[in-house]
Amino acid sequence: MDTIKIIRQLYKGVSWRNPFINSGFKLIDVPDRIVRTISGREYLPQYSVRVRSRGVANQFGGQLFVEQGVYMVNLLEKYAGLTQHSNVLEIGCGCGCAAIALTNKLTAGTYRGMDIDMVSIDACKNNSWFNGQPFDFEWMDIYSAQYNPKGQVGSSEFVFPYSSESADLVFLFSVFTHMLPKDVERYMSEIHRILKPGGKMLASIFIMDHGYDCSSISFPYAREGYRLHQESVPERAVGYYQTLLEDLCKSSSLKMCGEPILGNWRDKSQDSRKNDVKFGQDLLICKRDKSC
Repeated sequence: MDTIKIIRQLYKGVSWRNPFINSGFKLIDVPDRIVRTISGREYLPQYSVRVRSRGVANQFGGQLFVEQGVYMVNLLEKYAGLTQHSNVLEIGCGCGCAAIALTNKLTAGTYRGMDIDMVSIDACKNNSWFNGQPFDFEWMDIYSAQYNPKGQVGSSEFVFPYSSESADLVFLFSVFTHMLPKDVERYMSEIHRILKPGGKMLASIFIMDHGYDCSSISFPYAREGYRLHQESVPERAVGYYQTLLEDLCKSSSLKMCGEPILGNWRDKSQDSRKNDVKFGQDLLICKRDKSC
């Protein structure tokens, strides 16, 4: 067993919360900055910050980080009606992967980003890339066993600090995948409040109806309407059956716009349906009115 696996067993949680692994990430910041400067990506957050929200794989140098942001914006345009005039709220913005890409799109709109990781939010606030642009970032002091264990407010009690009917589009990438049903319901209710009539929500999720035990991730622990990747830390990864998602949307007064769009995280042997997007999670699109 290699050293990293041993350390992970001794220290549960996401890798960057492990002080040994995080120290290693910070050592990579210097060569990463050199590569980013040479390649014209010096505006990106440093490596040890990027991996907090985008994972470790292939993040050195920042090229994948940029590509991921552009692809997320493309999904928002195709499925959620993003335009240059959109007033956008991103929940779980991390250190600005989608936000950086959106600066080239929202030429007449606005952007607000929220996250529970203060380091990532500080990286956004201190990034000169956003200077002079209508982009604002807000730290949410919400409790999360993985990401913010000292948080003062539970997800099921949090009130988003934004006025009603102020956003054309709200999106969440890899947020509901770490939340239990009562917390998802609360977020959906707040999203409904913030959306303008006709506004849309796009959220990435894991749908359990078409496979839940794959080489990339598995959900072996069944609950009522959802499944868990890990029992000891339930929010590590949560997958939902469509019937529960429909109930959560209905109780939050959101209308699902058609069937969820399947991503490519499942093994091909489990799902005979053609994947609609080359994305590591599925997509749920909802709207704040009675028709789509």
